[in-house]
Amino acid sequence: AAARPGECGPAGSVAMGFSLYNILKFGVLIFNALAILHDKRVLAPMGFSRVASAEPVEADDSGPNWKRQVGELLAYARLFQWPLVIANVTIITLELLFGGG
Repeated sequence: AAARPGECGPAGSVAMGFSLYNILKFGVLIFNALAILHDKRVLAPMGFSRVASAEPVEADDSGPNWKRQVGELLAYARLFQWPLVIANVTIITLELLFGGG
């Protein structure tokens, strides 16, 4: 028997779950959040700024500073502004044409 609209099931119209498109949308949303963080106002007071982490590394420090790594990741997120704009426009266009899902 076929499922009625609104019921969950193989033939139902409600489909929720992981898909490559939903994972892509999640990644773009997270990337947007990282890209808008301001270096001096938000990141510097917490020590994640590239300027704040430019202090010399101590000789007994055996590994890289994790705050410096996070600051570098955030700086790279801001470098990819135009690909992020293109990804946002593409996702919004697909959502408008085919509906959310």
